[in-house]
Amino acid sequence: MLDIEYKIDDGAWADFPLDVNVANETFSTYVETSRTGTISWRVVDSAKGVKSNEVKVDHR
Repeated sequence: MLDIEYKIDDGAWADFPLDVNVANETFSTYVETSRTGTISWRVVDSAKGVKSNEVKVDHR
């Protein structure tokens, strides 16, 4: 199970209300938000204690 986190502009990381299942070391998901600004997203594997690199999306 993976968690999705996001932050807006220079804010703190927050949990996105979505968990992602992993099968054969692969996962896929969609996220949608109405928030504006530069939104950074990352995936967190709490069981292994690792976080992905962040992906930034500019939403104005």
